[in-house]
Amino acid sequence: MTQKSTSKDPSQVPNPGSLAIVWTTTADAEQAQSIAGELVQRRLAACVQTDGPIRSTYVWKEEMQVENEYRLAIKTTSEKVADVIDWLAQNHPYEEPEILVTPVTETSPGYLSWAAAQTS
Repeated sequence: MTQKSTSKDPSQVPNPGSLAIVWTTTADAEQAQSIAGELVQRRLAACVQTDGPIRSTYVWKEEMQVENEYRLAIKTTSEKVADVIDWLAQNHPYEEPEILVTPVTETSPGYLSWAAAQTS
């Protein structure tokens, strides 16, 4: 991973805390990229990875749905999780977006410091 010159020095971030991954899905790659870019630009996420298309099967409004979607893994600090959830709730194009949070129980100290610097 290469840091951009605009990144803060990870050694200057006091007590970086812990990380979490916030998961969501979108209907297409353009929506996924838009969300990813906004979250990183607003320093709510250190990194957002997108994969897809994936196949989602669910019931919505009493009808079976089978759709292609794109999944976002939003890497952020535990301190920013509520802000990410709030931003997604206000800006996600879905009426009821999937928003799941997975705490990260182990990570390298360097990645933790880098992620904390990107979101501070």
